[in-house]
Amino acid sequence: YDHIPNYHSFDYSPFCYVHNSTNCDSNDNIISSSWRSGSYFKDCNDNYPNEPFIRYQWYLNLIHWPVPSTSYDGTGIVVAIIDDSFDLRHNEFNIYSPNSVNYNMDYVDDDGDPTTDYSHHGTACAGIAIARQNNVGILGVASGAQSVGFRLLNYFTSLEEKDAYTKYSDRIHIKSCSWGPFDDPHLLYPMSSLGKLGMVQAVTTGRNGKGTIFVFAAGNGGTNKNNCNSDGYANSIYTIAVTAVSHTLQRVSYGEECACIIVSAPSGNGYGMFTTDTVGNTGYTPGDYTESFGGTSAAAPVVSGVVALMLQANNNLNWRDTQEILLFTARKNDIEDINWIQNNAGMNYNPRYGAGVVDAIAAIETSKNWNSLQTQVHEEINAYFSSTISDMSSNRFTIQMTRNIRLEHVEFTVNIFHKYRLDLEIILESPSGTRSPMTTPIRSNDQIISNSIANRYTPSMDSFQDYNFWTFTTVMNWGESSQGTWTIYINDIYEGNNEGAEFSSATLKIYGTEIAPPPPSPSSQPSPRPPPPTPYPSSPPLYSPPASSYQSPSLPPPPPPPLPYT
Repeated sequence: YDHIPNYHSFDYSPFCYVHNSTNCDSNDNIISSSWRSGSYFKDCNDNYPNEPFIRYQWYLNLIHWPVPSTSYDGTGIVVAIIDDSFDLRHNEFNIYSPNSVNYNMDYVDDDGDPTTDYSHHGTACAGIAIARQNNVGILGVASGAQSVGFRLLNYFTSLEEKDAYTKYSDRIHIKSCSWGPFDDPHLLYPMSSLGKLGMVQAVTTGRNGKGTIFVFAAGNGGTNKNNCNSDGYANSIYTIAVTAVSHTLQRVSYGEECACIIVSAPSGNGYGMFTTDTVGNTGYTPGDYTESFGGTSAAAPVVSGVVALMLQANNNLNWRDTQEILLFTARKNDIEDINWIQNNAGMNYNPRYGAGVVDAIAAIETSKNWNSLQTQVHEEINAYFSSTISDMSSNRFTIQMTRNIRLEHVEFTVNIFHKYRLDLEIILESPSGTRSPMTTPIRSNDQIISNSIANRYTPSMDSFQDYNFWTFTTVMNWGESSQGTWTIYINDIYEGNNEGAEFSSATLKIYGTEIAPPPPSPSSQPSPRPPPPTPYPSSPPLYSPPASSYQSPSLPPPPPPPLPYT
C-alpha cells in the first residue's frame, strides 16, 4: 500500500487512492472522501481500524506503517512526552497509571498534572505517536503504547532538565522531545552540564541497563541556514535526531542539515499533520483535533512511535541498537538529490535526510531477531595544530588512529579563533573516505545575518566569533573502521573577517565496538612500534598549510557551557 503520487497530500492515506472511480466496479468498495470533494478511496484492507479521521493521516503510508493486524502497536511500551503540555483529559491517550499511581509531572507548576489550556504543542506531539485505537478520532503510530506527560517547557533549570531525563527511567521506555534551541544561526547551544549528566545516567541505567531512548526534533532553522550540529541536543550521541520531509518525501523549507541526523519522517510543508489538540476551544483549532501542526516537532513523535513498535518486537534492544536499526533500515528518498553518499559499510546517508525516511515495517522485522551490539568502547586523541587560517584558504590536517573500532558515533571537538566563524567550511573525512560536513557557511553580509541583528535575535556580530571547544558529531561513518588517517578540512570560503584566525587544537573521540585483530601466525614476530606520524606531504601542494599529524597529551578541559533556560 505504498502509493506515492506526486502532488496532493490527500493522496496519502492508509487506503488506495482512486484517481478515477469510473474504473472501479461495485466489488471495489469505493468510499467517497469526506475531506476532499471529488476524491475517492478504495478500502484495500478490511483490517484497517474504524477511526473516523484516519483518512486525514496521510503520513502513515509514507513510513510503511503496519496495519493493526500485524499485532505490532506498541503494547507494553511507555512513551513520555516532554514538552509544554500534555492534556490528560483527552480520550485518545492511554495514560500509564499502574495501581492508580500518577507518573505525570508538571515542572512549571510543580505538581503532577501537565494539562494546560494555553499551551498545546505537547498534546499535538502525543497524538501522532500514541493516540489509541478507540474508534473515536485518529490512530497514533504506536496506538497500543501507554503514555505519560512531563510539562517542562518553556523555561526550566538544568536541575529540572536532569530530573526529567532520569525520572521513572525504570518504567518509561522512550522520551520524546520536540524542542531545542532557538533557530538562529549565531547560536552554539550546548546541553546543560546537568542535563547531559542526567541523559548519560538514563541511557546507562534506564530500562534495566538497556537505556532510555531519547528522540529529539532536529530543528526548524533551515530557512536561516541553521546547521543542527550547532544544537547540543540534536548532536548528542544519546539522542535520535529527526528531521522532516514533505508529503512527496522531499526536503521541507525549514529542514536543517547536519551529519548527526538519524532519520527523517513526514511532516507538514503546505499540508498539516492531523493530530490531537487541547480539549475544547482553546487549542490550535476549535475542537479536540487540529490539522495545522507540523515542523520537525511533528516528525519526531512519528519516530518515537516507530521505536515503540520496535521495542514491542524486541524489548532487549539497547539505545545503540535502536539507532543502528533505524540507520540501516531507513529508505532512501529524493534519490536525485546530489548529497547522497554510501559509506564503506553500505549505509546510505544525506545530511538533509539522515539515512532516509523511517521505515516502520523494516525496523520491526529487523528488530525481531536482532543480536545486541557488543559493549561500547571509545578512543580519544587530542591534537594541537596552532595553524593560521588565511583568508580564502583551503587547509588540511590529519590525525592518525591506530585502534581498530567498528564505528558508531564520532565526536569532533575544535578550538578555532575566528572573527566570523560562519566563513568556515569544516569537514571531517574518515579513513574510508566518507566526508562529514560539520558546518553551513553563511556570508557575513547575508540578509539572514542582518535580519538576525536587526531583530535582536543576535546581540551583535561578536556572537559569531570562534568555535570555543565546540563538539560536532557525525553518524555518517557508522559501521566503518576507525583505523587509519582521519583528515580535517578547514576552509575559509568568504573574503574578510579572518584577522588572527587560527586553528588551535582538536579532539577526535570515536565510539563503537572493538574489532578483534587477526591471530598472528606462529612464525610471525611482534610488529615494531610504529614511528611517530609525520606531517602530510607538502608536494604536490594541494592545500595550505601542509597537513600535520600526531597524538598529543590531553587538552585542558573547556570552560563549562552555559546552562539553558536558567
